[in-house]
Amino acid sequence: MKVVVFDFASPEYAEAVRLRYEVLRKPLGLYYPPPQIAREWRQMHLGLIDTSGRVQGSVSLARLSGKVMKIRQMAIAPAFQGKGYGRRLLNAAEQWAHFHGAHCVQLHARYYAVGFYQRCGYHIISSPFQEIGMPHYRMSKLLGITH
Repeated sequence: MKVVVFDFASPEYAEAVRLRYEVLRKPLGLYYPPPQIAREWRQMHLGLIDTSGRVQGSVSLARLSGKVMKIRQMAIAPAFQGKGYGRRLLNAAEQWAHFHGAHCVQLHARYYAVGFYQRCGYHIISSPFQEIGMPHYRMSKLLGITH
């Protein structure tokens, strides 16, 4: 498996959106409205690609301010969950953000993913809030600091 950067509207991006739908939205009976997808053209997209060239993981980054980026839409194919690939993809996203001037990354974590992000060095910085029909927490990590 390798981590690659891919462009908005590329074949890899389309495959990543399908993966995100299957992992993040379909179980909730939700879909991605076209205007939401259209706004992603400004974001950076990274994917975890298997030896056959298929996208097995995806994450996007959006700049919130000059030194802060938001990690969005983190998804790993079910067959690859729990095997360290999520951490690998998240590390690559953090490295990309740091290289491109971010000092901090933030994200909205679903309640059941908080432990994963805490093990990766993130800290809860908000009370729980509802997003897409379930509790989330805003989490943050300073870059360049190891845990």
